[in-house]
Order: sequence, then C-alpha cells, then structure tokens
Amino acid sequence: MFEDTFMTARTVLGRVKELTNQLEVSKRRAQYKAELGEDTSEIESGQKNLEQSILEWKSSILETLTNLPTAMQATVMMKRYVDLMSWEDIAEDMDVGVREVQKLHGKALPILDEMLRAKDEVHSA
Repeated sequence: MFEDTFMTARTVLGRVKELTNQLEVSKRRAQYKAELGEDTSEIESGQKNLEQSILEWKSSILETLTNLPTAMQATVMMKRYVDLMSWEDIAEDMDVGVREVQKLHGKALPILDEMLRAKDEVHSA
C-alpha cells in the first residue's frame, strides 16, 4: 500500500483526503458530461478505481490507528482522516474543546510516524 520511501503519518492520512477530493471532481465532471449527452464511461471507470484506492487507504489507516495508545487519539484521527470531519465537528462529537482535539492529534502524529516507520522497516527487510 505504501510506497518504497517512508511516508509520514501526515502524508499517509492526507492521501485519503486528496483521493476523496479527486473523486468529487470526477463526479462533477461526469455529471456535466452527462448533461451534455456525452459518454461518461471512462470517467466512471476512473471513479471506481479512485473508490477502491480510498477503501484500501482507509483500511490501512484504520489498521494502524487501532494501535494508538489511547482510544481518544484513535477516535480523533479516525474522525479527521477517515470521516474527513472538521476540528469543530470532532470536538462537538466528542464533547471536548477544539484545542483538546488538536492536542490529541498532535500527540498521535509522531506515534503514527514511528509505527509507519516500523511497518516500513518490516516490509523492506
């Protein structure tokens, strides 16, 4: 799933958001072409590939998040990078302040970096 070079947690987590944005653009493009009566089969095929990639990245992320030291850290990371929620929505959903959510996030990132580095070392050995 991850490339040959080490990817930081922020890079891996941000990949889901990037792919999701690409999928949304593709859906708008397909809708526009459909309104013009043009063929959208190539775009739809690309959308299926994007959806599959998103599922694979989310699955890999979820597997890693389950190993975080606290459930609160895992929840913040899941809501932010899998559910793509804003800081404010996460805070409201967890009934804590935005600053607390950001602190949990900040503590989780270096831990995830270390877990990803260890995973990378196992796969490259």
